[in-house]
Amino acid sequence: SSDGPIDTSLSGEEGACEGSAEAGAEAEGAGVCATEQGKVLEQSLRDLLAGRSPKDSVGRYRVVASKAVVGDAATLGEPPFVAELPQGAEVEVVEVQVDEGTDRVRGRIAEPAGWISLQHA
Repeated sequence: SSDGPIDTSLSGEEGACEGSAEAGAEAEGAGVCATEQGKVLEQSLRDLLAGRSPKDSVGRYRVVASKAVVGDAATLGEPPFVAELPQGAEVEVVEVQVDEGTDRVRGRIAEPAGWISLQHA
């Protein structure tokens, strides 16, 4: 996607999860996926079914801007920053929050630990 500094189009492996979305929906938050890849795909499906955009989902992302700055908080902050990621870097987003005040979708990444902007208006 070209809406923000991060590409959300990385695809996963087929067959990463056993079972069905219906089986995973039996208990709130319970999933049927055993692999990390399957869990990410399952969460993406749950987000889609709940009406959330895939751009607002956890998963693998690629930096498409010239750089992405990693901050220590979900809200935009001031330097010093945790890290700076170069264009092409891949990250694992483990949590997503929408910052209505700045019209940004922020993602918490696993490594380096911190927050990046996934999309902004």
